[in-house]
Amino acid sequence: MNANSDNRTITQKAYDEAVKRGVCPLFKGTETLEELMRLLNSTQGIEFMQDHPDYPLDTLRLAKPYKVERFGVYIDAGEIVLNNPPRKLLLIGNTTAIITIDKAHRCRLGLIGGAKADVTAKDYACVFIRKQSGSLCTYKALDHAIIK
Repeated sequence: MNANSDNRTITQKAYDEAVKRGVCPLFKGTETLEELMRLLNSTQGIEFMQDHPDYPLDTLRLAKPYKVERFGVYIDAGEIVLNNPPRKLLLIGNTTAIITIDKAHRCRLGLIGGAKADVTAKDYACVFIRKQSGSLCTYKALDHAIIK
């Protein structure tokens, strides 16, 4: 099997699991791995995961070897430190992040599958947090920063 067929297999497995739970109409099952990660890391993707805590994380873990961090998705990444992360950031499973945003920057952070984060926002940073039950996030806003 080549990387493209592996990626399609991951996408198809993710789609099959989503269909069982009332798939989001944005998800067609024909996406590339990059498209799947971007969809998962969208507001609708995080809402879907919040609404379906029974979604098997093992399906998403199939994508881990493909370095999905480049899409802002961290799967079972262990302990990580992120400074001024991408605008869209998703932490999944066994991931514990210390996140600092110290400039005028906007970030939407999603946590699913028990992921944890400690967020410090400074200056004029804006951070929007969405989390699935079982995931934890502590945060502090300094200066003029906003965290919601």
